[in-house]
Amino acid sequence: MNVNDLTIRFPKPRPELLLHPNIPKSLHGVNPRTIKGRAWWDIERRKAYAKMGGVCWACGSSGRLEAHEVYNIDYTIGKVKLVEICALCHDCHSFIHNGRSQALVAKGQMTKDELNRITDKGFSILGMYDIDYYVDTPDVVAPWGDWHLELDGKCYYSKFKSIEEWAAHYEVEL
Repeated sequence: MNVNDLTIRFPKPRPELLLHPNIPKSLHGVNPRTIKGRAWWDIERRKAYAKMGGVCWACGSSGRLEAHEVYNIDYTIGKVKLVEICALCHDCHSFIHNGRSQALVAKGQMTKDELNRITDKGFSILGMYDIDYYVDTPDVVAPWGDWHLELDGKCYYSKFKSIEEWAAHYEVEL
């Protein structure tokens, strides 16, 4: 086997995955793994782990992988649609879900040093590929009740009636 064969078998990392936006709070808890069930999720995440030979899709590191849903998010109408399931190392997954990571620090379940290490690694990966970190804030955002996940032609709406109900459920202050 030559180097070209390896390139075909193991695609290059996709560091741009680190820029994937989080789903809106209104859709927290509404996801394919919950809707389709554990058996479906286990099959799909294993496919993602195998697709790039057991390495993180964002940074290329090997080790324990976590599955992450990649979505197309239309902020103006409040529609979220599953694009693919990818495999990420813990650090890259935590970098994407930075809000969750910050909440874990606030609850004492993650250290500030660990959060800083994860953040530094994420920015370093983006820098290696000359990718600018940006947060694209849309001018128009759909109202809370309009947000839905479209999956297999069906629409799934929020479990929460309001941001206040969401905050009470997740025990966070607004």
